[in-house]
Amino acid sequence: FDISGTSSGAIITSLSGSGNVMLGGKALRLSNASGTFSGVISGTGGLTLRAGTETLSGTNTYTGGTTIASNTVMRLSGSGSIAASRGVTNAGTLDISEAIGDVTLVTISGAGGVTLGAKTLALSNASGTVSGVISGTGGLTLSAGTQILYAVNTYTGATTITAGTLKLILSGSIASSGKNLTIYTGTAALALPTTSVQARVRLQCPVLLALSALQE
Repeated sequence: FDISGTSSGAIITSLSGSGNVMLGGKALRLSNASGTFSGVISGTGGLTLRAGTETLSGTNTYTGGTTIASNTVMRLSGSGSIAASRGVTNAGTLDISEAIGDVTLVTISGAGGVTLGAKTLALSNASGTVSGVISGTGGLTLSAGTQILYAVNTYTGATTITAGTLKLILSGSIASSGKNLTIYTGTAALALPTTSVQARVRLQCPVLLALSALQE
C-alpha cells in the first residue's frame, strides 16, 4: 500500500494484514481502527489514529510522528515497534502490555494513559510532557533528553535514568514504583518538586539531583 505519491497523505478506516505500507513523506490516518497489522510501515511520514483500536505487531520503520486521539487505543503486540517514530503524541491509550519484550520510543507526550502490563517503556531521547497515568507492573527507563511527568503514576516497576533528566512537576509522582529509583552517570538527573517523591534513590556514581519547585 503506497501513499507516497499522494498530495496530502491518505485516510482509511482501519489497517490489517501482513503487507507493507510505504508512506514516503506523507501521513496515514485511520478514522476508526479495528485491525491488527503485522507488516512494516516505512517512510518519513507519520501515523495518526483518530478512533478505535489498532494493533501493530511488526517492526515499523517510519520516522514521522505518531498521534493517538482521545478515546483511541494503539496496542503494540508481539515484536510490534514504533521505535523509529520521532515521537508519540498520546491523547488516548498506548498499550504495550502484549509486547514480547520492553518497548522503546524516542519520546512521548500528552494527556493519554500508558498501559505497561509487565513491560518497561524505554525513552531514547525524551522531550515530552505526559499528564496521563502510566500504569502496570512494568517500569520506565530514560536514556537521553528530558521527560516531564505530572500525573500520579501507578506503575510499580523500576524507574531507571541512565542519562538525561526526569522531571516531576505539580502533583507528578512515581511513588508506586516498587523498586529503587536508579540513576546512572554524571549526566543523569532527577528534578523534583519541593514535595519530594516517595522513592529511595540508589546512586551508582556522582549525579545531579535538582530539587526545586518546578512550576511548568
